[in-house]
Amino acid sequence: MSAGLYGINPVFSVFAYDDGANSRGLMLARFALAAPLLLVVRTVRVGRLRWPRGTDLLQIFLLGFFGFCMQSFFYFGAIERMPSGLVSVIFYGFPVITVLLAWLLLRHRPNRIISVCLVATVAGVSLTAGSGSCAQGDGVPCTKPGEER
Repeated sequence: MSAGLYGINPVFSVFAYDDGANSRGLMLARFALAAPLLLVVRTVRVGRLRWPRGTDLLQIFLLGFFGFCMQSFFYFGAIERMPSGLVSVIFYGFPVITVLLAWLLLRHRPNRIISVCLVATVAGVSLTAGSGSCAQGDGVPCTKPGEER
């Protein structure tokens, strides 16, 4: 259910933008609705267990803010400037970057299957990105800072 709802985010955001919303307002509404719901789910699932404290709380907050919140902000900001399909292709091209960084930094050389998959990914991104002639150039950088995987 989560993946399905996450996958239709661009559809709803395009409708919201067409009705005059902007990415900041959309993000505010999204998190304002999600936060109380997640608090209820946490309370139902784990009851009155202690909340994380100290370093754990700080790490969770930083991961949520810089990981998820900023990723979403850049993603929806890019959708505001470019077609949502193109943004999704660029934004979710993170496997290529991940494999290349693992190869360069961790000396984890990609095997044959991973290499074939990466070539297919780059080919698909090239084909799709090539059709995005109505995109604004400033939308592309908006997708890149949000990559956190």
